[in-house]
Amino acid sequence: MEEKLRELIAIAEELQQLQISPYPLLKIPEYQERRHGQWVLERQDGILMRGYFTFLQSASPNYVLRKGETVWMSLTPMELESQAHHAIAACGHTVIMGLGMGLLLYNVIQKDSVRQVTVVERDPEIVELLYQIANPKSWTGWDKVKIVIADALNWKPDEPVDFLSVDIWSKLGDMNLRSDGQRIQNHVQSQQVALWGQELDFISFLSEEGYEPPPTLKQYQEYIKTIEIPLIESQNPNYPGYCLQATSQAMEYN
Repeated sequence: MEEKLRELIAIAEELQQLQISPYPLLKIPEYQERRHGQWVLERQDGILMRGYFTFLQSASPNYVLRKGETVWMSLTPMELESQAHHAIAACGHTVIMGLGMGLLLYNVIQKDSVRQVTVVERDPEIVELLYQIANPKSWTGWDKVKIVIADALNWKPDEPVDFLSVDIWSKLGDMNLRSDGQRIQNHVQSQQVALWGQELDFISFLSEEGYEPPPTLKQYQEYIKTIEIPLIESQNPNYPGYCLQATSQAMEYN
């Protein structure tokens, strides 16, 4: 009886942990529904969705950014949690590739440890839309921002980069994440890098190498060395477990 009770307590504690993101959630600016060119930002309410590290929860209010029929960003728990640690790692001269709704940018520029932010975005229409949906010039730290219209795969900085965040894919788990990340880092040579969805690619790497779960920090460090990208969280012993959880959640989400 006592053994069963201990098992139930352990399960309850595990479930409780899965309702708490391991990273502080991103702050959300005020948005307004707008349309510009092929882009549209629309509000959706009354939605339940999985998080990236957490279970099913409310995603209301939610805004969805679309270009044509393709969803490029939203304010779902999956999106908010999957970029939270990018904001934590941002420092010095930060480069953000992929503007989206400006959510990561909004959080990064408020940090005292960030002195300059270069946004690399290939579509000038999404830049104009941001001005319409969020009034970014009113954001604290906006004076740090420089927006460059360029293709992330070809852009090269004119000064050293301390942190690079890349989110140029419409869906998590894009098959080109690793090769795109390598090509970009070869040009940028950032001190630290975060790729949106890198957790899923790490777990794929373990499968390619024939490793059995649970993943370890040593394996994550091997992954970093193999792909030759200085990814964030290389010293966090809990991070490999977060990667496994994120992969499980993403698979259920898709």
